[in-house]
Amino acid sequence: MYRSTLRAAVALTAAVAALTSCTADTGEEPAAPSVESASTFRDAPVAGVNLRDGEIVLTFDDGPATSSAAVATLLQSKGITGLFFAVSHHLGSVEGGAARLDSAGVAKLDAVLDAGHVVGNHTHDHCIQGASACGGRGMTTLSAAEARRQIETADVLIRAAIASAGHDASRYLPFFRSPGNAWSPALAQTLSQASLPSNAYGPVAWDVPRRGEEDFRCWSEGRSVTSCAARYVSAFQAMPRGGQRAVVLVHDNFTQARELTERFVNALAGTRTKAGNPVRFVHPRCIVGCTR
Repeated sequence: MYRSTLRAAVALTAAVAALTSCTADTGEEPAAPSVESASTFRDAPVAGVNLRDGEIVLTFDDGPATSSAAVATLLQSKGITGLFFAVSHHLGSVEGGAARLDSAGVAKLDAVLDAGHVVGNHTHDHCIQGASACGGRGMTTLSAAEARRQIETADVLIRAAIASAGHDASRYLPFFRSPGNAWSPALAQTLSQASLPSNAYGPVAWDVPRRGEEDFRCWSEGRSVTSCAARYVSAFQAMPRGGQRAVVLVHDNFTQARELTERFVNALAGTRTKAGNPVRFVHPRCIVGCTR
């Protein structure tokens, strides 16, 4: 829709390469094909289904923002690769099928990529029911054309921003997260018909924190970072024996994001699960499966 046939072929090749080269963040194991490399959108959100006991993937929503660089640098210092789900209106707009990039937004994304992280699709306008964006409509109540536009526009802008910043296209994983985790089988069918790589995967949900304990709720409740981090740690520790595996959600557009992430990582690093397995922060590609 927005790109030429040649550009689509190049994008698809890069996306396939990204999904079929997945190892844990330790770098000690050989790469292998992913479990679900040919996947498209699911009828229901998925999170840590392909992770093993003790494995954690850190994901960040709603940037790139001013505070994203601090989060990215922290993770880099700890040898952890994060998945940053970008809202593309921060990066610019699409006019006449072409990306018009905002230099400040691209610089914020560049800081995340420079620190070694990967990016996913979180739509263009972040439509959530009742919010000011999209006339107060969430993804499941948008028209089919508008729902596709939201994800296609983000796809174009993320790819253009990555190229503009001089990074390899493989740093964009074809993973999608719906704003507010809003989803339905009808939306899955609609987005599976969008102009995207054929192995676009999602929607990627989260296991930690528990519903109602998200960081944005902590800040609206006036909780301290210490208190909020304790919620996150408790959610992981409450998981059943043999099933302590998690995709974690933090919103990097809040100034508390860096400290929250640091406290969560420090609390669990070097610990073991109830089943005795080491807690490890693994590469986001392991969401779709990777060999260890």
